[in-house]
Amino acid sequence: MRWGEKVIDALLGGPVGNEKNKLGWFLTFAMSVFIVAFIALALVWWKDGQQTAGPLGDFFGGMLNPILSFLAFAGVLYSIHLQRLDLRETQKEAARQQFESTFFQMLAQMNRIVEAMDIKSLAVAYSGRDCFAAFADEIERQYAEAAKSCGGSVQRALATAYHLFWRQRRQDLGHYFRFLYNCVRYVDEADLPKLPGDLAEPKTKYMRILRSQLSDYELVLVFYNAHGGHGANFNPYVGRYNLLDNLQSELVRIVDAIELREGLGRIGNLPVREAV
Repeated sequence: MRWGEKVIDALLGGPVGNEKNKLGWFLTFAMSVFIVAFIALALVWWKDGQQTAGPLGDFFGGMLNPILSFLAFAGVLYSIHLQRLDLRETQKEAARQQFESTFFQMLAQMNRIVEAMDIKSLAVAYSGRDCFAAFADEIERQYAEAAKSCGGSVQRALATAYHLFWRQRRQDLGHYFRFLYNCVRYVDEADLPKLPGDLAEPKTKYMRILRSQLSDYELVLVFYNAHGGHGANFNPYVGRYNLLDNLQSELVRIVDAIELREGLGRIGNLPVREAV
């Protein structure tokens, strides 16, 4: 910022939204100067007549000229200040519009990825979001087998089951989870100051929109992914933004596993590792 802008901010700065109060003080000061000068001249004229009023008028004229010049200059500074505030708000709104354009394009692309899914399981064909229910069934079958050799550890059995599932379905789900992760990360890393009319924090608002795009069984897959050892980068976002807030517990048919959900709040406080 140049030194001139610093001077303007020092003289006229302050919280955005107080411009009417500042303008009121400015006009009050100007009117006060005129009223004091008028009253003084009127009193002198009434008391001593025109002979004394003449020199006094010259005195006030000489004194008021620099004051009026200063007020005019201050008015110009104030006008520049308001223009700069308007420019800042315009820039913020333009940045928000650019963010929203990219964000909603990413959501549309994520929906296209889901719609393009097409799998066969036990001679039954699934497509689109129906695939996620089939994926959940596969994980639960893998868990039933893994639980027999994991000594009662739900976390270990679920991690083993998900690892086996992932080896089989990585080609089907890898693109989906990478894209979902980058959608969430895009919102998290965006610079989104609050604008007039924002009732909630902007990032929270857009995360809610993203979360509303996930079907019930997509949330189940996100839950299994979080506890299956393949969500190290994604888990902090899951906890931080409550992405599993709408998870229907009855859809998680691994009954013991639903207790692991409470741990995601603590995971959300961990730092995020860079994706490799």
